[in-house]
Amino acid sequence: MLSDILSQIIGLTATIIMKQNFSSKFTYGFTRAEVTGAFINSVFQISIGLFMSIQSIESFFELEEVKDPLFLLAVSGGGLVVNIIGMIILQEYSCIKKVNKKINSLNKKEEGKSEKSEIELKEIKIQEKPQQELTQVEDLSSVRRIHGTKRMLVTPTLPNEKESTIGPQNIEENKNTSTKKKNINIKGVFIHVFGDALGSVATMFVALCVYFINGHWKYYLDPVSSLVVSLVMMITGLPLLYSCIRIVMQVVPKRFDLEKIRESILEHPDVVGVHDLHIWQLNNKIGVATLKVELNEKIISQGSVSDDIRKILNNNDIQLTTIECINSIPKRTPSSRECFF
Repeated sequence: MLSDILSQIIGLTATIIMKQNFSSKFTYGFTRAEVTGAFINSVFQISIGLFMSIQSIESFFELEEVKDPLFLLAVSGGGLVVNIIGMIILQEYSCIKKVNKKINSLNKKEEGKSEKSEIELKEIKIQEKPQQELTQVEDLSSVRRIHGTKRMLVTPTLPNEKESTIGPQNIEENKNTSTKKKNINIKGVFIHVFGDALGSVATMFVALCVYFINGHWKYYLDPVSSLVVSLVMMITGLPLLYSCIRIVMQVVPKRFDLEKIRESILEHPDVVGVHDLHIWQLNNKIGVATLKVELNEKIISQGSVSDDIRKILNNNDIQLTTIECINSIPKRTPSSRECFF
């Protein structure tokens, strides 16, 4: 029961930290706080399972008689009820988060309609300006929205310019965020509650066997059940720990096919090559990609190409992208004099 309380405190702390605003030092925000919480809970779960397994093995050689099985049955039954309530609360929390996301997405769609009309009016005003004021503007894809305001900034699209969509606002606003994956922090708390509930069931089983069955061999059921529960706890904790390590080590997530994404980008008519393609994830839901794209030497607008590439990445469940566009250097044919020498 104490382990459940500690795991819930860790999970709650990680959830509170995760909701903090981003800063100049934490440019991605505190999204990975949930990964940290899940990592701590998974290590905690495995440690408890390992400790229980050692104690269970020792109990085979030093059997202890259960003197009051009915009292043990009542205590473990009460613990099971508490654990079931805890698991229901965690499930309800996940459902409430999904409903809130749907409501927020609907609200943002309504806001987007009004903002879109405002942007179109601003674009018309930009087009009506004198030509000399827009000599550096390649196209309207260079128009960027400043975060936190409704002003528009017109900037030239320069060669080798890095165009980034990385920002805390994109994490929540992106429509392609995977909703099938559960919060990894809540999963860490859930496996603790599940492990404790399994321990309560095993204790109730042992108490009933001791009460109704005669024979000295019945006392072996206690270390056997404890060993089974400890193994289950370690088995449920290891995959979560493995997932956290993969996220921290920035391993390419299993749901992404790096070569397939590269081929999809190369299918664009204006893309000549894709270099330094890196894909990782902030947590188990938010994908991140950085890449350099070599464009056709005759390309006029880099902005439209980067937007197309960004759509390809978004369709592959990658929410945050940094794209560096590089103009392809034309191959120079050697002159007759160079060929002679």
